[in-house]
Amino acid sequence: MLLLLPLPALALSSDREQPINIEADSLDIDEVNGISTYQGNVHYTQGSIVLDADIMVVHTHEGLIDKLEAFGDPAHYQQKLDNEDQHLSAEAKSMEYLSESEKLILRENVHVVKGENVFTGNIIEYNTKDEIVSARKAESGEERVQVIIQPRKQSDEQGTE
Repeated sequence: MLLLLPLPALALSSDREQPINIEADSLDIDEVNGISTYQGNVHYTQGSIVLDADIMVVHTHEGLIDKLEAFGDPAHYQQKLDNEDQHLSAEAKSMEYLSESEKLILRENVHVVKGENVFTGNIIEYNTKDEIVSARKAESGEERVQVIIQPRKQSDEQGTE
């Protein structure tokens, strides 16, 4: 059942075809409600995907993964990007992946790095299917969304010769 777990297609398309490995200090499975809870030093790998969290909760419905939640102080995510020699990395207190809508939701002290570009905020949502990112400030209004985009390097603009 866990081999069906699709983590977001943020990057390497071949990652979905790789086996999933999960290590944790403990595992509780509630088969009636379709909930598996991994606790303590949770380490998830699938291809180039690496996810480290304190707690990971996997929700299933009719044998398929509905939702994956990861919690940490913070939880860490990393994946190699397709067609690029870069990684996407993220950290947040909670990460939630919704299979049906193919949406990744990062909450609380979110910090995302793609190459040299940095995104921070309280809530960042990424629709992996349509590649749409939305970010919002905290409800308290204290933490605003911040984006740092590095300028293109001279060699990038001229192409490789």
